[in-house]
Amino acid sequence: MLKKQLVLWLVLLLALGACEKLSKKEWTIYSNGNQVTALAVEASDSQGEYLWAATSGGVVRWNKGTGEYVKYTPLDGLASNRVACIAIESDGTKWFGTVSGVSRLQDEEWRTFTVEDGLASNMVQTIAIGIDGSKWFGTYGSGVSLLDSKTNSFTTYTTADGLASNDVRCIAIDKKGVKWFGTSRGVSRFDGSSWKSYTTTDGLASNQVLCMAIDTDGVVWCGTTGGVSRFDGTNWVTYTTSDGLASDTVWSIAADKDGRKWFGTYRGVSRFESHPGLSAQGPNWTTYTTADGLVHNDVRSIVVDSEGNIWFGT
Repeated sequence: MLKKQLVLWLVLLLALGACEKLSKKEWTIYSNGNQVTALAVEASDSQGEYLWAATSGGVVRWNKGTGEYVKYTPLDGLASNRVACIAIESDGTKWFGTVSGVSRLQDEEWRTFTVEDGLASNMVQTIAIGIDGSKWFGTYGSGVSLLDSKTNSFTTYTTADGLASNDVRCIAIDKKGVKWFGTSRGVSRFDGSSWKSYTTTDGLASNQVLCMAIDTDGVVWCGTTGGVSRFDGTNWVTYTTSDGLASDTVWSIAADKDGRKWFGTYRGVSRFESHPGLSAQGPNWTTYTTADGLVHNDVRSIVVDSEGNIWFGT
C-alpha cells in the first residue's frame, strides 16, 4: 500500500519564531487532487511521527521521517472512502468518521460501528476523545453518541436532552472534561449532568457553528458562518472581516505553540495574535492566500505537529 506520491492536497508551513509575512520559499506543497477534510498528528515512535489525512478518497498516513505513504480504503476495512474526521487516542488507536459509520483502527485491526450497533447515525461529522478516554461522535441530524469502550454500547443525546440541534458539526473538550458541541443552532455545553446552550442572543456570531477549539487558557473559540467568536466563560467576543479575518465563513481552527490562532476559511488562512500592547485590529491579523504560496484558498483543516509545523488541508 506504500505510495510514491501523496494522494491528497496538503500545504506545510514551516515553524517560525517570528510573525513576518511569509515568503513562498517557506511553504511546501503536496498535491495530487483529493480534497483534505481532516488532519491529525500521531505521536512520534521509533518509526517517526505520522500525519493522517482524511480525504474524499480514503485515509492517508504519511511518515514524516521516511516519507512513506500508506492509503487506506474500504478494501482495507475503512467504512467508506468519504471520511469527514479523525481522532487518535493516546494509545495510538485511530477513529475515522465517515458517511457509512465510524471505523476504528486498533493494533492493525479494523472494526466499524454503525446504527446497527447503536450509533445515532452513520453520517459521523466529528469525533472527540475525552480526558477519561470517552469517545464522542457528532452526527448529521441525529445528535451525539457516547461510546462505552468496555461494552461497545452507545448512549445518544439529542435536543430532547438539551442539545441545541441534532446536527452536530464539531466537538471540543476542555481541561475539566466539559464537552462543547457546535451545532447548526448554536453551541451546547454539557458538564456530565446539565446542559446549557448559547446562540446569537448571547453573543455568538452565528448559530451555524462549523468548528471549535479550546486554547491553553480555557477560552472557547468557535468558527461560524458569521465570523469567529471567543468565549471566556463569561463574555462572547466576535471577530469578522472588518477586524481582519479573511472570510466570515470559518471552517477550521488551530492554536500553535506560541498561542497564535489560525483560522481556515474559503478565502485563505488568517492568523490572530493577541498579547498586551496589541489592539484588536491591524497588527493582530495576518492573512495568507495563494498569492503567498497557499495551494488553494479554501482551507478545511489545520493541525500543528510536535515540531511546530503547521499543516493546512485544502
